[in-house]
Amino acid sequence: MRRRALLGIFVILLVVGAYGVYVVSYPQYPKINKCVNPFREVKPIHQTQENWSKIHFIFAVLTNRDLLKLAKPWNIDYNLTWVSKFKLQYGKEQVSMTAIAIVLKNHKRAVVMYKFSKPVDGVYTLTKVLSFSNNTAHVTSMIINGYEIQTSSCVNECGSCNILEHCESYCCEPCANTQCMAYCAAPGCYLACGWLPYPIALPCWMACAGFCCEYVCCGQEGGKCVPNYIGP
Repeated sequence: MRRRALLGIFVILLVVGAYGVYVVSYPQYPKINKCVNPFREVKPIHQTQENWSKIHFIFAVLTNRDLLKLAKPWNIDYNLTWVSKFKLQYGKEQVSMTAIAIVLKNHKRAVVMYKFSKPVDGVYTLTKVLSFSNNTAHVTSMIINGYEIQTSSCVNECGSCNILEHCESYCCEPCANTQCMAYCAAPGCYLACGWLPYPIALPCWMACAGFCCEYVCCGQEGGKCVPNYIGP
């Protein structure tokens, strides 16, 4: 009984502390007014797969506005969560990237977030929402630096953007080329993701081999016209 009470107090303190971090210290990233794909600008140097506890995941979700908006802690299937950390070469400097993939309990949606230690072509965070239906997966929305873009279908609008808009390109069929993935992805990714059925395996591959999925082995690229951001 005493142990349960202590556990309850710990959870309450965790939630309060996480909310304080969320409110006080969450950075405000700039909106991007150009077509970018950060994975085109980097080369992977080193990768490690992380084994986060459930408490670690809950804290990560509670302290990140994008994740909290898309995946509440009580809706996550913690048996289908993956984290990888990367060192990337970006021009003449090195940056780190954390990739987090989460599948929701209904197994109809997943969230994959990439977070860079320094902006890569202006991108600090890139979050994708995957929807699963009829054994297929579709990217239904993206959040870049905290700004959401709806991507209901894989179309390229970029030739029709007006002067008040810019094009956001994205991979709407990540990890689609299986032969390419066999050549590009690290062997450890096959141990982590190879046994999973499609499309549940997709967020695992995106977290473990984001560079391959989002750029080298992308099956189809889409483009979305979005309004230019005019700062204060």
